Amino acid sequence: MQSQLDYLDKVAFQVARDEFKAYGPLSSGERAYVALAASRSDLLQDDGYTIVQAMDRIGPEWLDELNCRWKRISRHQLKA
Repeated sequence: MQSQLDYLDKVAFQVARDEFKAYGPLSSGERAYVALAASRSDLLQDDGYTIVQAMDRIGPEWLDELNCRWKRISRHQLKA
C-alpha cells in the first residue's frame, strides 16, 4: 500500500498544478484519493462525488494515511 500511496501523492502534486496525464487512468478510488489530496473538489464533482462520498469511497485506512501525509501541506505548497 505504501508504494501505491506514494505514487498517488506524486499524482496529487501534478493534479494540483493542472497536470492530468497520470490522473486519467486511475481507478475511481485512486482518483478520489488524488482529488482529496490535491484539494480539487471540482474533480470530485466531475466524478460524481461529494467530499464526504469521496472520503467514504477511499475508506478509513486510506483516509487516515491521507490525513497523516497531507495535513501540513497548504494549497499554496501544492502548486509550487
